[in-house]
Amino acid sequence: MARTTMDKGAHCRTGCRGLLSLSLWSWVVEVCVLQSLLQHTEAFIVFPSTGRRNFQCKASAESSSTFSTKSLLGREEAQSVINNVLMPQDLYGDRIGLGRDAQGIEAGTALDPNDPRLAMTYAEFPLTSLDQLIDLGLEHMPSKSQAASRPTTCMIDLGSGCGRIGLYLAMTRRGGNPDDSSSSSSSKAWNLHGIEISDILHHEALGYCQKAVEHDLIYPSFSSASTTTTNTMSSEEETNNTLSLHLGPADNFGNLLSEADCIFAYSTVFSAKVFSPELRALMLGPEWSQMLGKFCKDGCVAITTDRALDPTYGWQLVDRLDVENREVFGTTGYVHILKKQ
Repeated sequence: MARTTMDKGAHCRTGCRGLLSLSLWSWVVEVCVLQSLLQHTEAFIVFPSTGRRNFQCKASAESSSTFSTKSLLGREEAQSVINNVLMPQDLYGDRIGLGRDAQGIEAGTALDPNDPRLAMTYAEFPLTSLDQLIDLGLEHMPSKSQAASRPTTCMIDLGSGCGRIGLYLAMTRRGGNPDDSSSSSSSKAWNLHGIEISDILHHEALGYCQKAVEHDLIYPSFSSASTTTTNTMSSEEETNNTLSLHLGPADNFGNLLSEADCIFAYSTVFSAKVFSPELRALMLGPEWSQMLGKFCKDGCVAITTDRALDPTYGWQLVDRLDVENREVFGTTGYVHILKKQ
């Protein structure tokens, strides 16, 4: 049985020497890479002591908060706002540290690469790559004639962390398809929802939303985020994009998942024990594939990274795209459509 020990500033000691160099800010991401490398071995990972305080992940009290956007920004401008104003890149290491706190893993703990706590590894997906995958996913959404009857587009970010993806999409998205700018449906608002199981990251996300409020980018909405659906929205919510952040396990939000037109999950570190030769991909387990297949509606588009959803539960893989992701040396995005019949 191979055993991998990771110390700050050390290297993998099972033949990976020289592949990765650890630093205080990058060790979590390198665990993600090692997990992929060691997926089918009996290797273990020992987490180092860095002097940070460890917190246990708590999601006992569900809560939701909603914000509305004031105006849309271009993608480049919005990326600059996210990376330089709201969530400065020089503080990325602090956010990674919060992610480690959320995992609640004590220093020196030996972990199997499929330990579920690794699913809470914090990393930030490149926004340009996100746009590429979302645009690709939208191409597989219902036709304009079918979508026209829906007043908004509902999208969910699973494992929303500090709310970065939700904030970015709320500030940039409009319409139901990439080419909607030339049609009347380009006025269709987006309802973005982030679901996060860690109260540490959820409350950090609320702090970033407050910062966005102070910069006059969004404003608090007083609708009930946990119950708002396409059938219960106010006229304001049908006009302006909204961002709702929810605290709790994803399967506690079945009603919300049933409304989703599109779901995104940065699933690179989610547990995946089976490789499918047909899909040419590692497959996510029932805790994700079956749960989403149960709650999501027929035709829902789901986008995952570096792991595909299991077709056993109705998920049809319709497209894939390799995109830039420096933290894990590139990512493959998988686009699925749920077929319940």
